[in-house]
Amino acid sequence: MVTNDSLGYLRRASSPLSTGFVAEGYRQLAYPVWLWCIDRISNLFGIDRLFAIVLCQRLLLLVALVLAWRVLRLWATPALWFVTSTNIVFWTNFVLNESILLSLGILVAVAVIAGATSQVPLRSVPVSRHPERWLVAAIVVVMFATALKLQYVLLGLPVVALFFVLAQHRQVNVRRVLAVGVGVGVLLSIMVVGQVVENSREYDEATPLAEQQYAHWWGAYYSVFTLTPFDRVPESALEFRKDFNYYPQLRRIEPDPHKRKKIVEERIDRLFRAAGTTRRAQQGLSFFGGLAGGRHADLANLRNRVGAGQDPVAQNWLGSASGAAAVLEQVNDSHETVDWSPPSVVTATQWPLRDSKWVYSLLAVGALAGCMYGLTLRGRERWIGPASVLATVGVAALLSTGYIDIQRYLLPYVLSNLFTASWIFGRSMGTDGDQLRPSGATPHG
Repeated sequence: MVTNDSLGYLRRASSPLSTGFVAEGYRQLAYPVWLWCIDRISNLFGIDRLFAIVLCQRLLLLVALVLAWRVLRLWATPALWFVTSTNIVFWTNFVLNESILLSLGILVAVAVIAGATSQVPLRSVPVSRHPERWLVAAIVVVMFATALKLQYVLLGLPVVALFFVLAQHRQVNVRRVLAVGVGVGVLLSIMVVGQVVENSREYDEATPLAEQQYAHWWGAYYSVFTLTPFDRVPESALEFRKDFNYYPQLRRIEPDPHKRKKIVEERIDRLFRAAGTTRRAQQGLSFFGGLAGGRHADLANLRNRVGAGQDPVAQNWLGSASGAAAVLEQVNDSHETVDWSPPSVVTATQWPLRDSKWVYSLLAVGALAGCMYGLTLRGRERWIGPASVLATVGVAALLSTGYIDIQRYLLPYVLSNLFTASWIFGRSMGTDGDQLRPSGATPHG
């Protein structure tokens, strides 16, 4: 599915480095590079570009799910049931970085679990070997996720917990792992410094992510007009309803980024006063909404249009103005593309999850509780679950500063927590090692 953001990513992918480390102040380099690599694959095999993108994103999800089954077996069943539902698999159709971030969230959790089960295997699950390789793999995946969006560096907290577990048991070469970590840190630092330099030059903001007032306006608007029932929006706030595209319009008439920031912040205050709310109240709602996986499915309307028969390629400004053919001409060399969705897997067998927002929220909160339950486990692995919770709390707090709790931003954390909680539940049921330890012995004693 090609959205307005997708058009920008696809254009940039033809020459990812031409725009530097960051575009528009906040769009990072990794996803255009990912698309550039897929372009090379599509040219090699003679398949159209858009189909190749969706196929690669589906394959990445498939790899994550196969590894989850390899590491957890039957303990992964509830999580796999959710992840293979229509609501989740459909995300891989979008040409957006969240389409691969959901798979990366699963991969981080799987790598951490595999490293942990090398110490204490679950019942009826083969022992995971080579814990150091799993740890290094988790570090690399977190690096990729961070290169896509800086906020996903928090996925690394459970990886840090695993490192201390394995180091204490001398299951890894500490110097070698630290060398990998330092190398990853250097690469990410180069990226961040590059973004700071470019944003300082273009927006006079010495930060890796500039133009954040755009996201703040977007979050404020949605919190009032989308997440609040229509009959509860005061009439005094309705004059702002037409201002959905306020910030893009402001950018065209006000070139000074500092003046734009001041204007937007004042307008947000006016909007909240008119709606009878405050910044702090909306930030609190966004934070707790984030812990529940996010209240706002911002692209649901696009998905519903496609479900109603509209062309997925035309869900953007170019498609609205000139039709799907114009989009295909610009981003797909005029080739028609196809959608490959196995309905017997993602629809018919999982009808309870169809558009069930409450199920998603329940699973998100349940996964957090399951991760915290890890504190009751014996052994030093008990800290992995809470580390995963801390990552989710951190990202929810970060996003709430801009009144944002969008599901696609939080989904990687929800899925990571879900698989981690599945592992913790399996651990609580006992391990194969229990039959081998003397009575009263600790898991590592």
